[in-house]
Amino acid sequence: MGVTDIIQVFPNFLVGQGIADIRAQIHEVLQRNGVRRDLMLDGTARKMVTVGQSVLQAHAQTTMDLMLSPDLRKFVSGVLGIPVQPYDDADEGCVVMQLEKEGDHQGIHIDSGLFDVHVGLLLEQPHSDDPGGKLVYQTGYSIGSGPLYQTVSLNEGDLYIMKETHKRPHGTLPIGKEGSCRTIIGLGLRTEAMKDICQSPSSKLLFHS
Repeated sequence: MGVTDIIQVFPNFLVGQGIADIRAQIHEVLQRNGVRRDLMLDGTARKMVTVGQSVLQAHAQTTMDLMLSPDLRKFVSGVLGIPVQPYDDADEGCVVMQLEKEGDHQGIHIDSGLFDVHVGLLLEQPHSDDPGGKLVYQTGYSIGSGPLYQTVSLNEGDLYIMKETHKRPHGTLPIGKEGSCRTIIGLGLRTEAMKDICQSPSSKLLFHS
């Protein structure tokens, strides 16, 4: 599988009043229920504010109607060419991750024991002069320089679908400027290959209230 097959970006998936309503709803939930995480998990640092699915279901119904809809899963299945199913974790199935401070990032990791397809909807992007906050994923390895990474540029309202997240290292670059912010809704989905994998304990560390 070529690296260009790993991730697909759909610009302006959500625009106008649609993204404005979702963004306003998520900002309110973050203010009331967001929890700052600053920890090492599986050898990588996670510095961000998060909200788990159980909170979103209680306080962000419009967001949940979109992200958990059968239509969205059907769309993802069509893009990938194989069926996908929800990742039934009350905390981690659908989450919000916000990088709000200089140095905040989602460390390079794999979704081991969780899901193998990640859907992201970008609600807020860093300042244009901030090199941080970008999505990155590993494309290979060089004996001379170590892991090789590809950065992915996203704009507000863009949706991306990334597969093989259970074995493809990925994460975000650290926010580079104070006052810059990146807010994303993340949805985990599973293909047939993951149907017998158990729940991960990381959900309690990253997304439990």
